[in-house]
Amino acid sequence: MSLQRSTLLTFIVAATLFLAGAARAENAPRAAVLTPTERVLLERYDTNGDGVLDETELANAHAAMRAPAKARLANARLLYARLLRKFDPRRTGKLDPAAQTAAVEFLKVNAPRVYQALLRRFDHDGDGQLEPGERQEMFDTLSRVATVAMAPAS
Repeated sequence: MSLQRSTLLTFIVAATLFLAGAARAENAPRAAVLTPTERVLLERYDTNGDGVLDETELANAHAAMRAPAKARLANARLLYARLLRKFDPRRTGKLDPAAQTAAVEFLKVNAPRVYQALLRRFDHDGDGQLEPGERQEMFDTLSRVATVAMAPAS
């Protein structure tokens, strides 16, 4: 079952607040009213079956939420590095508008799933194309993500 990150985040925040409230009040209700998606998530991470996420279960849920984000970050870094190698022959670290257009066309043909994911994220006017401003935003974001991904962990 694939769940949207925002749904998982919503559940984890709600679960965290629920646990915090239970810790503060002795007679806190044992169960909150959950949506079907939240119920599935609770069943997935409530390994002892008590209907409440304890600290370990909550930590596991948080780790599960971070793992896809780390994978997306690594994928964005690799994508940007590959596009720079192919479309930045002078090694400036940035793609000019003509190179951006060529890179987007390259992705359409050679990596259609990646292109569709980028289109969903950056095609703000919904016309099915990445206009110059949308392309610029896409490459600025990829550049920023690649820079953050390459920075040493603190």
